[in-house]
Amino acid sequence: MGVARTVATLRQPIVSLLGHVDHGKTTLLDRITGSARAAKEAGGITQHIGAFEVPGPAVSRICEGILKPGQLRIPGFLFIDTPGHRSFETLRKRGGALADLALLVIDARDGVMPQTRESLQILRHEKTPFAVALTKADMLPGWRKPPGPVKLLDWIGRSGEEFAQALDDRVYRVAESLVETGFSADRYDRVSDFTRNVGILPVSAKFGVGIPELIALL
Repeated sequence: MGVARTVATLRQPIVSLLGHVDHGKTTLLDRITGSARAAKEAGGITQHIGAFEVPGPAVSRICEGILKPGQLRIPGFLFIDTPGHRSFETLRKRGGALADLALLVIDARDGVMPQTRESLQILRHEKTPFAVALTKADMLPGWRKPPGPVKLLDWIGRSGEEFAQALDDRVYRVAESLVETGFSADRYDRVSDFTRNVGILPVSAKFGVGIPELIALL
């Protein structure tokens, strides 16, 4: 039985995006799916659960240069965007309960906030594997606009000491907050066992930096 047949029998994993209001969930999903919903939502706030498919060929295209040919063994992803405002706790719980995997979206500047902690409780209760998307990396001191598509680690190395230090500081703050809730975490490239440790992956949805690595991590 070949890979193509195996992939055809699998369903798309459901990935819920959870996190605090205005931490960039919808903007991140817009970048992944190629849509532009964040600018259209009332007050910039998601008020319902939305489901968005990213088929296998699109995943392969996004992750070109990150995933090896034939390495993708699933027919894509189904992303669930959940509201981050405190008034929508029930919708977040539903989104968390539906998920096979989750992306916990955290603003690199704000760190862990009330709805982040609530989302962590949901993920723990549902025993949902998750990674952290550390968004708005382009807002940190020392960020340099990339000239085009770049690999995340290459760009961190080329952006200079100020940005690298600012990023490490934010990563470790988030990791410390996750430890307080019972999760071991570190920057994704420093994690050797993702079944025991949560990977924290810096991204810039605005410039697309880190998006291929984030999808490949899932």
